[in-house]
This record gives sequence, C-alpha cells and structure tokens, in this order.
Amino acid sequence: MASNVLDVGEMRDSFFAGSALIGVSAAVPAYRFCWLVNKILDMCFENVPENLIEMNETRSGKETLKQGGRQLQVSMFDTAPVPESDKTDKYFFSTFLHKVPNSGHSHLLYQLKSGKKTLLPEAKHLDFLWLVQTAEPEHDAHIIMEQLRTIPTFQLVQAIDSDLVKKSLANLLV
Repeated sequence: MASNVLDVGEMRDSFFAGSALIGVSAAVPAYRFCWLVNKILDMCFENVPENLIEMNETRSGKETLKQGGRQLQVSMFDTAPVPESDKTDKYFFSTFLHKVPNSGHSHLLYQLKSGKKTLLPEAKHLDFLWLVQTAEPEHDAHIIMEQLRTIPTFQLVQAIDSDLVKKSLANLLV
C-alpha cells in the first residue's frame, strides 16, 4: 500500500521558482513600511490575515510553526497545571500581498521580526523580506531595489540569494 507523504522540499522549490527575494532593514512597523511602499511605488500591499505565520517556542527552546492563523482550542474545564518547561511564547509574523492588476504577477512581503524572534535566523539583520513573483523577477527586483533605496527610512536594501536562507525558506510557505 502506497502512502502519501508531503514533500516540503518540492513544495518550497515550486513556490520560490521564478521569483526573486529582496531584503530590507527599516526601523518602522510593518503597517508604516507598507504605507510608504504603497505611496511611493504606487502599489497596494494589503495585510493577509489567513497567511499569518505563528511561531511557538516552549521555554525549553523547542520551536513549532503554524501558518494560516490556525490555533488549538483549549477547554476551559482543563485545570491541570502546565509545567513551566511546557509553557510557550507565541510570535506572530504578518504577510502582505500586492497583486498586479490584469496579470498573474504578485508581490509578497514578510515581516521577519516579532519581539525578540526572527523568522529567518540566517538574515537577522533584515526586518522585511519581499518576494517578487513576476515574468522577469530578477529585473523587476532590481527596479524595486533602486526605488526603495531612495526612501531615507530604509537603512538597507539588498538582493537575497535563496541559497543563503535555504534552511529556513520553508518558514515562508503560505
């Protein structure tokens, strides 16, 4: 009997195929970042609550990710005390989407920091990651980076090679 196994590597490769990544450091909240980009680049990034990425970390250091904002319901009649080592800290990472009208192109923006946690440990210096999914993603990413560099609020704008963050790219699947 054959069993169906979800191949996360294949999913990751197909999701990021034909895309480019831009990393941005900016000491502004996500809503302000989107407002600036929408105003200056004439885009329309909108929050996507169903793509909210949740990271749970137990006090013992074990991490789990939940995507799509789904959470477990706990009964109010469950009175068993939770051991200190099993308590979890929750971190939420927002995503924002801009779909280019009359095309299949889209731009996905990830908030990479939540409190003291980062979604991509390999890119701790970045605050946002911009995924460009267009017909010519490298060319479009270059144009976007040039425009973002004119905004004084953004300290760093750089192209990100997906191989550099390959270990954590599965965290970005939405």
